[in-house]
Amino acid sequence: MKPARLDLYNFKLWSELHLEFPESGAFLICGPPNKGKSAIIQAIDTLGKCGKSDNLLSRGSDSGSSSITFLGADGLKYELKQDLTADNNRFLLSMPDGINTRKIADIQSIVKYNPFTLDEFINMSYTAEG
Repeated sequence: MKPARLDLYNFKLWSELHLEFPESGAFLICGPPNKGKSAIIQAIDTLGKCGKSDNLLSRGSDSGSSSITFLGADGLKYELKQDLTADNNRFLLSMPDGINTRKIADIQSIVKYNPFTLDEFINMSYTAEG
């Protein structure tokens, strides 16, 4: 899976974020402490694994979402969206042929992505401040 775009609404510290990834090369997420860098990584991690996580909504929000547009192993562009509420996380994969699916097994077979756990990813690529 090659990420192309990430959109967050009421996700952790982000009321709204639209992030475009470069077509090639690396990208760097940097900024002052407690400004949402780890939330970006957590959003990608949760979407990539279609995993349920608690406490993803911004404080005081009843609903939110995260979505990632990516190129699949087949070279086609997909969008994977997670709708968030206080008691439910739902995933929807929009495919290039116009078909949508909510079946986790189908989504995982398209994504073909087995990421490191969030802790492993952060320890490899992030030095804690302080």
